[in-house]
Amino acid sequence: MNTATLPVELSALRELVGTLQAALELSRQENSLLRQKLDALVRRVFGSSSEQVDRQQLELLLQLAASATPAEPVPVAAKQAVKVPARKPRAPRLPEHLPVVGEVIEPEP
Repeated sequence: MNTATLPVELSALRELVGTLQAALELSRQENSLLRQKLDALVRRVFGSSSEQVDRQQLELLLQLAASATPAEPVPVAAKQAVKVPARKPRAPRLPEHLPVVGEVIEPEP
């Protein structure tokens, strides 16, 4: 190593460190912004919904689970058959009174 080039190399390395620190700070700011956007998206998609569980319901469930013994299962209500109404027949798409014209187009040879 040449001692004459050490100050020049030192100043070049300091400039490089400064450039890298500026790039790192820029990357950190971008990372922070992207995290905020991701958090906002997660809150929008998986946020609170209209079907929220009440704290009292959870406590009741815990009381039922604690009082029930493993030998006696909790009765489950039988599912009632859901009656689906029959669909009405569809009306024809075209009215009956319109004339029908059949036309055959043959390509020229």
